[in-house]
Amino acid sequence: MLLYEKADQAQALLAETGLDCWLAFARETDLHPDPGVEQVVGAGVVRNSAFLFGAGGERVAVVANFDTSAVRAKGVFREVIGYDEDIRDPLLRAAGTITSPLSLQSLAWLVASAGDHIMHPTPLHQCRCPDCLQATDHPNKEVHRQLNLLLSRLNEQQRRWLAAWEAQRIGHGGDRLVSSITGLHVQTIRRGRQELGSAFANLPPGRVRRPGAGRPPLEKKIRSWSETW
Repeated sequence: MLLYEKADQAQALLAETGLDCWLAFARETDLHPDPGVEQVVGAGVVRNSAFLFGAGGERVAVVANFDTSAVRAKGVFREVIGYDEDIRDPLLRAAGTITSPLSLQSLAWLVASAGDHIMHPTPLHQCRCPDCLQATDHPNKEVHRQLNLLLSRLNEQQRRWLAAWEAQRIGHGGDRLVSSITGLHVQTIRRGRQELGSAFANLPPGRVRRPGAGRPPLEKKIRSWSETW
Protein backbone atom coordinates (compact mmCIF):
# COMPACT_ATOMS: atom_id res chain seq x y z
CA MET A 1 0.00 0.00 0.00
CA LEU A 2 1.33 3.44 -0.98
CA LEU A 3 0.76 4.92 2.49
CA TYR A 4 2.99 2.30 4.14
CA GLU A 5 5.65 2.70 1.45
CA LYS A 6 5.81 6.46 2.04
CA ALA A 7 5.99 5.94 5.80
CA ASP A 8 8.87 3.50 5.34
CA GLN A 9 10.64 6.01 3.09
CA ALA A 10 10.38 8.63 5.86
CA GLN A 11 12.15 6.28 8.28
CA ALA A 12 14.91 5.58 5.76
CA LEU A 13 15.45 9.29 5.08
CA LEU A 14 15.66 10.05 8.79
CA ALA A 15 18.30 7.38 9.27
CA GLU A 16 20.23 8.71 6.28
CA THR A 17 20.20 12.32 7.50
CA GLY A 18 20.76 11.53 11.19
CA LEU A 19 17.56 13.25 12.32
CA ASP A 20 15.44 12.01 15.23
CA CYS A 21 12.04 12.43 13.68
CA TRP A 22 9.95 14.04 11.01
CA LEU A 23 6.99 16.07 12.28
CA ALA A 24 4.12 17.13 10.02
CA PHE A 25 1.39 19.53 11.11
CA ALA A 26 -2.04 19.71 9.50
CA ARG A 27 -5.54 21.03 10.13
CA GLU A 28 -8.75 21.43 8.16
CA THR A 29 -7.45 19.31 5.31
CA ASP A 30 -10.75 19.65 3.47
CA LEU A 31 -10.10 23.39 3.19
CA HIS A 32 -6.30 23.30 3.01
CA PRO A 33 -5.15 20.05 1.35
CA ASP A 34 -1.54 19.09 2.01
CA PRO A 35 -0.13 16.61 -0.53
CA GLY A 36 2.58 15.49 1.90
CA VAL A 37 0.05 14.65 4.60
CA GLU A 38 -2.25 12.96 2.12
CA GLN A 39 0.55 10.62 1.02
CA VAL A 40 1.58 9.47 4.50
CA VAL A 41 -1.62 9.85 6.55
CA GLY A 42 -4.41 9.06 4.13
CA ALA A 43 -7.17 10.53 6.31
CA GLY A 44 -8.62 14.01 6.64
CA VAL A 45 -8.46 15.95 9.92
CA VAL A 46 -10.29 18.99 11.23
CA ARG A 47 -8.45 20.38 14.24
CA ASN A 48 -4.71 20.86 14.77
CA SER A 49 -2.97 17.53 14.15
CA ALA A 50 0.62 16.34 14.35
CA PHE A 51 2.12 13.26 12.73
CA LEU A 52 5.50 12.02 13.96
CA PHE A 53 7.78 9.53 12.23
CA GLY A 54 10.81 8.40 14.24
CA ALA A 55 14.15 7.17 12.94
CA GLY A 56 13.58 3.98 14.91
CA GLY A 57 10.32 3.23 13.12
CA GLU A 58 8.01 4.99 15.58
CA ARG A 59 4.80 6.39 14.11
CA VAL A 60 2.61 8.54 16.34
CA ALA A 61 -0.40 10.67 15.43
CA VAL A 62 -1.74 13.34 17.77
CA VAL A 63 -5.21 14.41 16.66
CA ALA A 64 -8.49 15.66 18.12
CA ASN A 65 -10.60 12.92 19.66
CA PHE A 66 -13.20 13.06 16.90
CA ASP A 67 -10.46 12.56 14.26
CA THR A 68 -8.89 9.49 15.87
CA SER A 69 -11.18 6.89 14.27
CA ALA A 70 -10.41 7.98 10.71
CA VAL A 71 -6.66 8.03 11.35
CA ARG A 72 -6.67 4.65 13.12
CA ALA A 73 -8.68 3.10 10.29
CA LYS A 74 -5.82 3.72 7.86
CA GLY A 75 -3.46 1.66 10.03
CA VAL A 76 -0.37 3.74 9.27
CA PHE A 77 0.28 4.91 12.84
CA ARG A 78 1.09 2.47 15.59
CA GLU A 79 -0.13 4.95 18.19
CA VAL A 80 -2.95 7.48 17.79
CA ILE A 81 -3.33 9.94 20.66
CA GLY A 82 -6.51 11.99 20.99
CA TYR A 83 -6.95 15.32 22.74
CA ASP A 84 -9.91 17.50 23.75
CA GLU A 85 -8.73 21.10 23.97
CA ASP A 86 -5.05 21.75 23.22
CA ILE A 87 -2.52 19.75 21.21
CA ARG A 88 0.56 21.16 22.96
CA ASP A 89 0.95 18.85 25.95
CA PRO A 90 0.06 15.55 24.22
CA LEU A 91 2.34 16.50 21.33
CA LEU A 92 5.29 17.17 23.62
CA ARG A 93 4.68 13.93 25.52
CA ALA A 94 4.58 11.98 22.26
CA ALA A 95 7.75 13.68 21.01
CA GLY A 96 9.46 12.82 24.28
CA THR A 97 9.23 9.12 23.40
CA ILE A 98 11.00 9.67 20.08
CA THR A 99 13.38 12.63 20.18
CA SER A 100 16.55 13.37 22.11
CA PRO A 101 16.42 15.83 25.05
CA LEU A 102 17.97 18.59 22.93
CA SER A 103 15.48 18.07 20.09
CA LEU A 104 12.62 17.95 22.58
CA GLN A 105 13.70 21.25 24.09
CA SER A 106 13.70 22.80 20.62
CA LEU A 107 10.24 21.44 19.95
CA ALA A 108 8.99 22.77 23.30
CA TRP A 109 10.30 26.20 22.34
CA LEU A 110 8.67 26.00 18.91
CA VAL A 111 5.26 24.98 20.24
CA ALA A 112 5.34 27.46 23.12
CA SER A 113 6.51 30.41 21.04
CA ALA A 114 3.96 29.64 18.31
CA GLY A 115 1.24 30.17 20.89
CA ASP A 116 -2.06 31.17 19.39
CA HIS A 117 -0.55 31.26 15.90
CA ILE A 118 -1.01 27.49 15.79
CA MET A 119 -4.72 28.21 15.88
CA HIS A 120 -4.48 30.70 13.05
CA PRO A 121 -7.73 32.41 11.95
CA THR A 122 -9.34 31.10 8.81
CA PRO A 123 -8.91 33.41 5.81
CA LEU A 124 -12.11 34.99 4.53
CA HIS A 125 -13.42 32.75 1.77
CA GLN A 126 -14.62 34.31 -1.47
CA CYS A 127 -17.99 32.88 -2.43
CA ARG A 128 -18.04 30.89 -5.69
CA CYS A 129 -21.80 30.55 -6.08
CA PRO A 130 -23.43 31.70 -9.37
CA ASP A 131 -24.96 34.80 -7.74
CA CYS A 132 -21.63 36.04 -6.43
CA LEU A 133 -19.69 35.24 -9.60
CA GLN A 134 -21.88 37.38 -11.85
CA ALA A 135 -20.62 40.86 -12.73
CA THR A 136 -23.78 42.69 -11.69
CA ASP A 137 -24.82 43.34 -8.11
CA HIS A 138 -26.95 40.74 -6.39
CA PRO A 139 -28.43 40.92 -2.86
CA ASN A 140 -26.94 37.52 -2.01
CA LYS A 141 -23.40 38.85 -2.45
CA GLU A 142 -23.53 40.76 0.83
CA VAL A 143 -25.38 37.95 2.61
CA HIS A 144 -22.74 35.42 1.57
CA ARG A 145 -19.90 37.80 2.45
CA GLN A 146 -21.30 38.21 5.95
CA LEU A 147 -21.76 34.45 6.30
CA ASN A 148 -18.12 33.85 5.38
CA LEU A 149 -17.04 36.66 7.71
CA LEU A 150 -18.88 34.95 10.56
CA LEU A 151 -17.39 31.55 9.69
CA SER A 152 -13.88 33.02 9.72
CA ARG A 153 -14.30 33.84 13.44
CA LEU A 154 -15.55 30.40 14.46
CA ASN A 155 -13.63 27.24 15.29
CA GLU A 156 -13.74 24.15 13.09
CA GLN A 157 -16.74 22.52 14.74
CA GLN A 158 -18.76 25.71 14.83
CA ARG A 159 -18.09 26.40 11.15
CA ARG A 160 -19.20 22.89 10.26
CA TRP A 161 -22.39 23.18 12.30
CA LEU A 162 -23.35 26.62 11.02
CA ALA A 163 -22.78 25.52 7.42
CA ALA A 164 -24.84 22.39 8.08
CA TRP A 165 -27.68 24.44 9.57
CA GLU A 166 -27.70 26.74 6.53
CA ALA A 167 -27.69 23.74 4.17
CA GLN A 168 -30.67 22.26 6.00
CA ARG A 169 -32.48 25.60 5.82
CA ILE A 170 -31.99 25.73 2.05
CA GLY A 171 -33.21 22.18 1.57
CA HIS A 172 -32.59 20.19 -1.63
CA GLY A 173 -29.13 20.96 -3.04
CA GLY A 174 -28.19 22.87 0.10
CA ASP A 175 -24.99 20.92 0.78
CA ARG A 176 -23.45 21.74 -2.59
CA LEU A 177 -24.64 25.35 -2.59
CA VAL A 178 -23.27 26.01 0.89
CA SER A 179 -20.04 24.29 -0.14
CA SER A 180 -19.63 26.75 -3.01
CA ILE A 181 -20.48 29.66 -0.72
CA THR A 182 -18.19 28.72 2.17
CA GLY A 183 -15.48 26.55 0.61
CA LEU A 184 -16.21 23.74 3.05
CA HIS A 185 -16.19 20.27 1.57
CA VAL A 186 -19.60 18.70 0.96
CA GLN A 187 -18.65 15.77 3.19
CA THR A 188 -17.76 18.18 5.99
CA ILE A 189 -21.20 19.79 5.75
CA ARG A 190 -22.90 16.40 5.72
CA ARG A 191 -20.91 15.43 8.79
CA GLY A 192 -22.16 18.59 10.47
CA ARG A 193 -25.76 17.70 9.61
CA GLN A 194 -25.28 14.27 11.17
CA GLU A 195 -23.91 15.86 14.33
CA LEU A 196 -26.81 18.31 14.48
CA GLY A 197 -29.26 15.47 13.92
CA SER A 198 -27.76 13.51 16.82
CA ALA A 199 -28.05 16.56 19.13
CA PHE A 200 -24.23 16.58 19.46
CA ALA A 201 -24.12 13.10 20.97
CA ASN A 202 -20.58 12.24 22.13
CA LEU A 203 -19.55 15.85 21.54
CA PRO A 204 -19.36 17.43 25.02
CA PRO A 205 -19.00 21.21 25.17
CA GLY A 206 -15.48 22.46 25.78
CA ARG A 207 -14.50 23.23 29.35
CA VAL A 208 -13.82 26.85 30.35
CA ARG A 209 -10.29 27.26 31.67
CA ARG A 210 -9.74 28.51 35.20
CA PRO A 211 -8.17 31.97 35.53
CA GLY A 212 -4.41 31.64 35.28
CA ALA A 213 -4.62 28.12 33.86
CA GLY A 214 -3.44 29.08 30.39
CA ARG A 215 -0.10 28.40 28.75
CA PRO A 216 2.85 28.98 31.13
CA PRO A 217 5.63 31.44 30.20
CA LEU A 218 8.04 30.26 27.51
CA GLU A 219 11.08 30.17 29.83
CA LYS A 220 9.23 28.12 32.45
CA LYS A 221 8.00 25.62 29.87
CA ILE A 222 11.42 25.04 28.32
CA ARG A 223 13.07 24.76 31.74
CA SER A 224 10.56 22.18 32.95
CA TRP A 225 11.13 20.01 29.89
CA SER A 226 14.92 20.29 30.02
CA GLU A 227 14.83 19.31 33.71
CA THR A 228 12.63 16.33 32.91
CA TRP A 229 14.99 15.10 30.20
